[in-house]
Amino acid sequence: AGSVGSGSVQGVVLYNEGFLILTGAVPIVNDISETLALRLGTASEKWPRWIYWGAGARDGVTEATLAAAGGSTGGNSFVSASFGLNFEGETTTETMTLYAHARRAQVNFSNNPTSIRHGQQQLEFTSSHLYEENKERLLKNTVSSSFDDYDADFKRQVYISKIGVYDENKNLIGIATLADPVLKEENEDYAFKLKIDI
Repeated sequence: AGSVGSGSVQGVVLYNEGFLILTGAVPIVNDISETLALRLGTASEKWPRWIYWGAGARDGVTEATLAAAGGSTGGNSFVSASFGLNFEGETTTETMTLYAHARRAQVNFSNNPTSIRHGQQQLEFTSSHLYEENKERLLKNTVSSSFDDYDADFKRQVYISKIGVYDENKNLIGIATLADPVLKEENEDYAFKLKIDI
């Protein structure tokens, strides 16, 4: 703050592309002792400008190329030139907050095929006119017990791992995946807060 050109536009940031373009040709300082170490002749000294940032960084500029062009290093070595850049930016992103409720006695069914007890007959009857699944199939008991060789009483419970977001026409428009599946028992209420960038 307070330096030459402070507050002026010296380039543009392309956030989506990941580029920072420096276009500022206004001298940063006006002190002869702070000129660039590398310059083309004492008669045409180059004041430090943003467009010179990173000179010599894989752009083909070396002490040898300057000497071949009749330039001067002002008594300084090429490696004495150093550059630093600190910047920060801010963007405004609109977000939408949604709440998904898993109410008591609801959301107690899983589409995971492993939720059905193994070894049961899947079909009751099938033909060219009818496909009927076995409605007597039992669910697998996922209630764990702390005792060895003992099965706890069956309870309806599911592990919620994904939440589907639908529009007013029942079209799936998004899926929220939980970092860790959440155990939901039948007597519990859950509310999930979803945030979507729009």
